Amino acid sequence: MCLMKPKTIPNIISFDKIADSISLDPSFYQNIVRIIGPLSSSEKILDVGCGNGNLLEMINRASPRVQLVGLDFSPGLLKNARIRLKNKARLVNGDALALPFSNNEFDVVILSEVLEHLSNPSKGLAEAKRVLKKNGRFLLTFPNASSYWPFYPWVKNLPQGKLRFIFTPPEAPEKTRQPQDCCLYFRKVIKLLKKVGFRIKIIQGTTFFHYLGEIPLISSFIIFAWRKTPFDKILNKLIGPRWAYRVFVEAAK
Repeated sequence: MCLMKPKTIPNIISFDKIADSISLDPSFYQNIVRIIGPLSSSEKILDVGCGNGNLLEMINRASPRVQLVGLDFSPGLLKNARIRLKNKARLVNGDALALPFSNNEFDVVILSEVLEHLSNPSKGLAEAKRVLKKNGRFLLTFPNASSYWPFYPWVKNLPQGKLRFIFTPPEAPEKTRQPQDCCLYFRKVIKLLKKVGFRIKIIQGTTFFHYLGEIPLISSFIIFAWRKTPFDKILNKLIGPRWAYRVFVEAAK
């Protein structure tokens, strides 16, 4: 599943050093909140790899009485999340591969932009399933290397330079800013979800032709299209989420 050999133990200190600069655009988190929809005060939500707490904060705004729990292994990220959330969520320092929670504890489990950072993605999914209640909702998002087809991995044959940089996914080892990252491919992730035992209900994609954002002039047009037109909605229907860079999956236990 990975084009790089993942490190056995992520470098926590390195993640702490970049804690202030690894959040995504607010529109990304808004999409997740939209997919989740309204939540009741009786529901308990777990955000695995909650990072700086951006998503938990938006869920709280939409459903202020819901029970929120966030987990991350980076003390630096959790420090930022505590400042952001105050007492709006319970925040836990822990490992996504060995969640410190009981079986069947949560109504909703979220794994957003985390799978690519795990040394064992299959185990991470199995742990998320374990703590999810029967018929509970699982939300997964991941950066999709398949969206860089046909350029990657063929582009690795090119010499270092601008062209090679443009058509290389941000998660590739030569380009990533994070101490542990991994190129994930659409079909393999979907296959892995099914193997773990999730029932896939919805798959959506956003940010098609992500690499065009690296090209001057064209980048301005493509960013406008992403944000101001039904660009993603149309492409989801025409070519499907397999070719989107950001993929959202809703599944059930």
